[in-house]
Amino acid sequence: MSFPKFEIFLILIILFLTFIISIIYPPNTLDAMAYHMPKVMHWTQNNSLNFYPTDDLRQLILAPLSEFILLHLFLFFNSDNFSNLVQWYSMFVSCITVSLIIKEFGCNYKFQIFGVLFCSTLPMGILQSSSTQTDYVTTMWLVIMVYFILKYLNTNFLRYLIGFAFSISLGILTKGTTYIFAFSFCIWLGSYILFKNRKHFLYLLIIPLIILILNLGHFNRNINLYTNPLGLSDESPSWINKNLSIKNFTSNFIRNIGLNLSVPSKKINSFTAEKITLSLKKINISTKDSNTTKVPNRGYYIPFSFYESTAPNTVHFILILFITAYFFLKKKISNTEKYYFYSVIFGFLLFSFLLMWNAQHNRLLLSFFVLYAPLVSFFLYKLEVNKFTKILSIFLFLYSIPYVLFNKS
Repeated sequence: MSFPKFEIFLILIILFLTFIISIIYPPNTLDAMAYHMPKVMHWTQNNSLNFYPTDDLRQLILAPLSEFILLHLFLFFNSDNFSNLVQWYSMFVSCITVSLIIKEFGCNYKFQIFGVLFCSTLPMGILQSSSTQTDYVTTMWLVIMVYFILKYLNTNFLRYLIGFAFSISLGILTKGTTYIFAFSFCIWLGSYILFKNRKHFLYLLIIPLIILILNLGHFNRNINLYTNPLGLSDESPSWINKNLSIKNFTSNFIRNIGLNLSVPSKKINSFTAEKITLSLKKINISTKDSNTTKVPNRGYYIPFSFYESTAPNTVHFILILFITAYFFLKKKISNTEKYYFYSVIFGFLLFSFLLMWNAQHNRLLLSFFVLYAPLVSFFLYKLEVNKFTKILSIFLFLYSIPYVLFNKS
């Protein structure tokens, strides 16, 4: 089998161009100006990480690890020119870790490289890699966490359990979506230890201890402000569905899928959104329900953009739909890949169940797409479609180029 030099070249083009964009353009997005960079400026001015008076509570209650790194870069260089590199570096590490997960699945290096290509060509990932958002940093900790789980399952070495504890702790210190996407993987790991490796059961107690120690400072500040570690209150922004039910889950699940059916045609996107709205209406579900929708007055719509908060991953999502069907139809799959698949899918389901629908959900779903990348490679590896993989690589690369060149920010 020839070494996939061509695929590596395509990956390097994307990494190089996004790296250059990250350095050339300072933080300039709405979220960067509203709360990511203001945090850094206030901490610098106050010589303290303590909470301060502000009309934007996102500057206070949201997990701060990404901004901690931004703070150190700002103090070291006395400039925000390198702030975007935090996300770019997270994309780079995520791609490498995805390839290692694929290796744990037993795939050869050709499909490891394809998994990296799938990951690096995600439109949402490309756009976020040159920003100060926190979703790729979160994703990085999640894929590292999952890699440690797989290594632990394959070796039973305690050091991987410790690595899992530190990675999930740092993910929680980065963003609350870590709780959602990590939950099913934690169940998987806990079940394995409980039923197959009980000699390590007591070591499970180390995990919450490490989480508490690494997050204690931020938890304590939120508790002092709102008496709970997450900073939830009537004053803080609301992200959780006000009514958790199967009906509301169905609404958000379908609408989240619709976000990744977006195409470069406002007419087609409006048609798709209208059909989804009418379909939900037939089962007595309103897309303007304030209990499940962040901006209810606008109703349901499907955006297409080159903006890091709303860009779709349409081609990648269609691939995921095919592979999901394959996993449900295929009977002979090892427990590792099967439980991994269930864990990733459950993360998407839990996400739809808990969070109010927002047109910017694709930004938060970046972790889902990156975690799914190893399954795409595993599927193609099992089908032994070497020529198709090269064609698909070229197609994914061409699909991603506009998002590299026409980044709105």
